[in-house]
Amino acid sequence: MLVALFSVTAFAQKTVIPPLGLITEDYTMTAYYFDSMSEGDDVSRTIKLGISGSDVYIQGLSFFVEDAWVKGTLNASKTQISIESPQYYGAINSGGTDYPVYFIYCSYSQSSQLYPTEFVLGYNAATGAISLPTASYTLFLEGTKGVNAFSCYGYSMIVGFEKGGAEEPVAAPEGLVTETYEFKATAVEPEENPADEVAEPYSLQVEVGFDGDDAYIQGLCGYEPELWVKASKNKSGNYVIPANQYMGYTLSASTKYPFYYTAVDANDNLVDIELDFNAQKSQFTTSQKLALNFSKTKLDPYITFTDVTITKVQEVAATPVNPTMEDVGYYKDYPYIDFALPAVGTNGETLLGSKLFYTIWIEKNGQQKPYTFTATAYSTDFDKDVTEVPVTYSGYDFNSFGNGEYRVYFEEENAEFDSWTRVGVQSIYYGGNETHKSEIVWLAAETGISDIKADVKNGKAVIVNLAGQRLNAPQKGLNIINGRKVMMK
Repeated sequence: MLVALFSVTAFAQKTVIPPLGLITEDYTMTAYYFDSMSEGDDVSRTIKLGISGSDVYIQGLSFFVEDAWVKGTLNASKTQISIESPQYYGAINSGGTDYPVYFIYCSYSQSSQLYPTEFVLGYNAATGAISLPTASYTLFLEGTKGVNAFSCYGYSMIVGFEKGGAEEPVAAPEGLVTETYEFKATAVEPEENPADEVAEPYSLQVEVGFDGDDAYIQGLCGYEPELWVKASKNKSGNYVIPANQYMGYTLSASTKYPFYYTAVDANDNLVDIELDFNAQKSQFTTSQKLALNFSKTKLDPYITFTDVTITKVQEVAATPVNPTMEDVGYYKDYPYIDFALPAVGTNGETLLGSKLFYTIWIEKNGQQKPYTFTATAYSTDFDKDVTEVPVTYSGYDFNSFGNGEYRVYFEEENAEFDSWTRVGVQSIYYGGNETHKSEIVWLAAETGISDIKADVKNGKAVIVNLAGQRLNAPQKGLNIINGRKVMMK
């Protein structure tokens, strides 16, 4: 469990023990968590908080000693909770040796690493709401006294606390066998002015698996395609997804955005989704209006769908249609390209995502060649050199935004990237035991690269939507601003 071992002297510490009979309430803590190798993930977990007079007890902040408590003090006006730092969580054993673990508050403010002696939370006694300090990032380190974020066992950057226990997303049963289906619909992204809303064709590939009378569907959330929904067969033989079923969440700009899936009636009430399943056609259909929803209690959609069909994809040999190069830009010093790559053949065939790949091409000094993502430069993503990337892959330098939209970052110096005169993308399909390729589609310097580089270097924000279209200002929904996903509500 420990990657770096510390020299530890003898210690005698007391863990915090709450008083007997302490009444606690559940809160959901959302955080980015990083282990000692700086490998991070976002987490949402239940913590417990109890108050006895002016003493406050919190359990669940530690990722190493999960049942450990910390103790704080509620001020006289009951508006703040102060937690002394450091506090002893307990010990963990590695290789037969006990290692002490401390709660350590670390504040990053104006690029300075600070270790205050107390951590102060805002508190509303009437509602029980907890708020974080706003002046700096809130980091909790776990390690020995005196460690920093680079030598601790792990650390978490707290995003927020919500009243109530953590919601559990749908989890597919172990060993579930799935097949690829295509979700097709007419989609509308909400606008501040409904007159600006546009209904557009929408499609993405999802995985469907059956377990007895239950059906599990993965990929209905284009923002986080690994999330699932669960449908259960009713007496009529239809599959029902409960109203506003919780799928999971994403973190964007240190803000939590939950995802729920629901049907919506004529009065905008959240109702069960009822899917009719035709076994002969391997197809789900519904006449209902569906929504990928933001709110737990009311309609506040990221996107809505009508004319929904979910149909099993049959493997055929086909030539993929040409992709579309959308954008070139920088996120900080990292160059990237955006492109659209439909899973469609030239004769309208639906292509299996598992058989579809893309190659990035570059032109330099008048020569064109496929770009190689080397195992050395792209070690976070690949353990061998790669020129053909699966469209189903999403990782550190490879982003998929759903509906056939992709972004690739290049681990290249700016001087090398600037030396490329053109960047292109080509689709490759291996369906039906045949290999077929699209044309190479290029974005030339005169049609985009130089203009975008100039915008970034001059400090002008480069903003695009999920379709890769340049925007003058952020719009409601998910925006890509200088390479970073930012959600606007």
